[in-house]
Amino acid sequence: MTRGLQTTGMILATALLASCLSEPDDGERLTGIDASAGELDQDERYDFDGYWSRFRDAVIGGDAAGVVALTHFPLSVRSVLDDAGERSVDRDDFLPLLSVLLEQDAGIEEQPRSLRDVISQWEHPPEDALEDAGETASIGPLEFDRTERGWRLVRVFLDQ
Repeated sequence: MTRGLQTTGMILATALLASCLSEPDDGERLTGIDASAGELDQDERYDFDGYWSRFRDAVIGGDAAGVVALTHFPLSVRSVLDDAGERSVDRDDFLPLLSVLLEQDAGIEEQPRSLRDVISQWEHPPEDALEDAGETASIGPLEFDRTERGWRLVRVFLDQ
């Protein structure tokens, strides 16, 4: 009986260790950020307006972890100059990039305004934001895709 309990204990310990060492389903390694903060319920998963509200609240509130949770990694980063190429950044590289992105000109209006100001102003996304039959959305230098986990920021364009 003792040997059976030891074997069962070893199996449970091995399973627990394996679950702790495995990466999340989408290949993103957690870095002290609560990934569940970006999880949407079934109705919000397909509702860009609901996603935008959460994304906007995180930006306005200075909640970098909230923005990270609503972003797909690796995130694609391009320059507004077409010939500058594309690169990918992970969570750790995104945090310093986020403040630069939010302070740059949104490129949406005639008068320069920071992306943070524009996001703060728009309680709802612009009506023309949705593209590709509602599978993608673009707002200024931000591009979003509807993924299995719901809407996520997938690409940004920098003035650099």
